[in-house]
Amino acid sequence: MSLPENIREARLQVGLSQEQVAEALGVSRQAVSRWERGASRPSTANLVALATLFHRSVEQLTGRYASSPQVEEGSKRICDRCGRRAVFYGDPGRESAFCSEECRAAYGREMAGIQKHLKWFWAGVIAACALMVGGSFFKAVFPTNCTVGGGMALLGATLVLFPFCTPQTYAKLGLRRASILGRVLGCAVELYGLYILFWG
Repeated sequence: MSLPENIREARLQVGLSQEQVAEALGVSRQAVSRWERGASRPSTANLVALATLFHRSVEQLTGRYASSPQVEEGSKRICDRCGRRAVFYGDPGRESAFCSEECRAAYGREMAGIQKHLKWFWAGVIAACALMVGGSFFKAVFPTNCTVGGGMALLGATLVLFPFCTPQTYAKLGLRRASILGRVLGCAVELYGLYILFWG
């Protein structure tokens, strides 16, 4: 396939609109539309950014080769999304590996969602920490169990709503398992925070 077809297909596979791609790259939606129609070509920097956003190699976008290299025999790589045995690498640097094209596409969509909501994750963590630490300065006004319990409950809710894990955790467990683990830990923190808030 040609570059315009590859860009459009890769965008649809990761579930992004032209507006979302344009926002991620800092270009106009019309520029993305022109790339997909073949009316213009993305610059080298934008081509690399597109490949990164779509979890593909530049070669795959330009159509220089169609398939990703297979995972080496004897390698214990797991799929970056589901945690099953990986069968091919998703990028030329061999940093990401997947068990199927469906997992690669879903991984791209899910990582785009995580990146989109990362600001809310950090806002929740900062607000929870500020509430817990701030409570120690205003003991006369607010009971400690209210500030600490409220802060922990807020932190737990943040972890449940926006489960964020480190890239190392994703590589070890896969995106789905790491997200589930993040949510389970978030529930535990939230329950402990509620216990402190009401009975501490």
